[in-house]
Amino acid sequence: MREAFKPREGLYQLSWPEGEGEADFMRLAAKTNAIVVPVAAVGADDVVHLANADELLALPWVGDSLRAFANSVPQGRPGELFVPPITFQPLPLPRAYFCFGRPLDASKIDAKDVAATSGAYAAVKRELELNLRWLLERRDSDPYRGFAKRIAYEAASNWERQAPTFRI
Repeated sequence: MREAFKPREGLYQLSWPEGEGEADFMRLAAKTNAIVVPVAAVGADDVVHLANADELLALPWVGDSLRAFANSVPQGRPGELFVPPITFQPLPLPRAYFCFGRPLDASKIDAKDVAATSGAYAAVKRELELNLRWLLERRDSDPYRGFAKRIAYEAASNWERQAPTFRI
């Protein structure tokens, strides 16, 4: 939830927990012999955020109601209060970019080995951060990033071709 609903100042930054419990998902992946594929995405954070959780909770009358509601539903982690932000999806829609990182075979990790799960967690986090930076840099070279130029290109092909993106 933290990744999907982050404050404006945290756009395109990972908000993964630090310290105890940080590698919980990696321990679960190891227990289930999962393949972890880091997927970086750029575009979703380009929506307009009107108010984040802290701003909503600070509102008179509304904040108390939201706090009561949030306390009545299951939370992702103890002590965390989930209140979804109010967002607005601008038109035209922003273009989305994805980068699939190197898969990590968690079946080779002992779920009880704290050092191994923490190391795998750090590796996946580092891979995501590098791929996010790469996508953000590359999207600036996308000749069809702008909505009007992209739509004109696709309309000229009778909607049979999607506008290309940056060169890989």
